[in-house]
Amino acid sequence: ATNKPIWSSGFLKRKDAKLEEASMIEKLDKGELSIKSKTPLFSDVADLWIKSSKSDYADSTWRVYAYDVEHFIKPIFGDKRIDRITTAHIVAYRTECEYTEEKAKALEKDPDLDLLNYKPETVNKIINILCNIFNFARDVLKVIGSSPMEGVSRVKVPEVKHITWDEDEITYYL
Repeated sequence: ATNKPIWSSGFLKRKDAKLEEASMIEKLDKGELSIKSKTPLFSDVADLWIKSSKSDYADSTWRVYAYDVEHFIKPIFGDKRIDRITTAHIVAYRTECEYTEEKAKALEKDPDLDLLNYKPETVNKIINILCNIFNFARDVLKVIGSSPMEGVSRVKVPEVKHITWDEDEITYYL
């Protein structure tokens, strides 16, 4: 035995190389390690989409989208490479965002809780923006082969029943 590394540089045993690989993958997932790559971060693609889409929307809509990207989406996905975001990540985020009475009660008791509890319309707007960004990355920038948004469903919006007054009720209030 020459004690010469045989598994990449610095590892005498294959087992040690595998342990280091597992450690690196764990650090990547936690965001503690980054790899320089030609594939951009989500935040870079989102910024490009915001800049390029200004003429596609009314100014007020575009400002709302820019706000939503900055406040709802980039804090979650901004530091991740766009090609590493999966459908499972999107579905988990959508589920975390969905409104529930339990979360509403908990937030009422303690507003500082780290809970997301958005109305269905807000969640669906976030999903639409994510679709636009991933489609932009796939179709315009060509930095991903497919969109992780494929198959992601929208949140059901409860139907609001409107009550129409009859003539007697209108007369009563006039």
